[in-house]
Amino acid sequence: MLLRLYDYFKAHRLVFYLFLGISYSLLLYLALQVKIEEDVSKFFPKDKKIENLNVVLKNSRFADRLVFMLSSKNPLQPLSPDSLLQMAEQLTKRINTVSGVKEISLRVNDDLAQNLLEEIYEHLPFFLEEGDYELMDSLVQPSAIAKTVIKNLKTLSSPSGVALRPFIERDPL
Repeated sequence: MLLRLYDYFKAHRLVFYLFLGISYSLLLYLALQVKIEEDVSKFFPKDKKIENLNVVLKNSRFADRLVFMLSSKNPLQPLSPDSLLQMAEQLTKRINTVSGVKEISLRVNDDLAQNLLEEIYEHLPFFLEEGDYELMDSLVQPSAIAKTVIKNLKTLSSPSGVALRPFIERDPL
């Protein structure tokens, strides 16, 4: 089939160049339609609860930062944390050679994360909508309170409880 196509185009050069020009034009048109998004909030799922967080992220000083997430291509063979850290360090070294990069943080700065959370907690009432009040009414029912207390107790008893304790303590319930 390829030899017949070659023979046809060899005999009909005008058709070949016309086909080549049309193909090139089509590919160029499609390439120009690609739009690059620089909004990290597009990474998060579309949800009403997350929209409010996105507003805070867009308006905070975190908005001008670029975040890389490293993971294994094959979910059945996850990489060890040490190898991921090693890759992150190599990436950091390569990015350091690029001009225009002001600062690279290989690890999350706990103070910056805490400041963001403080800002969210401080302005939380401004993010509430009409439906949120109905949800809060259902959360203060005795059965819901019991479920929440049991869930919080399990969380605090687990290894992740160390990191989640400040959040549970600030929960109004």
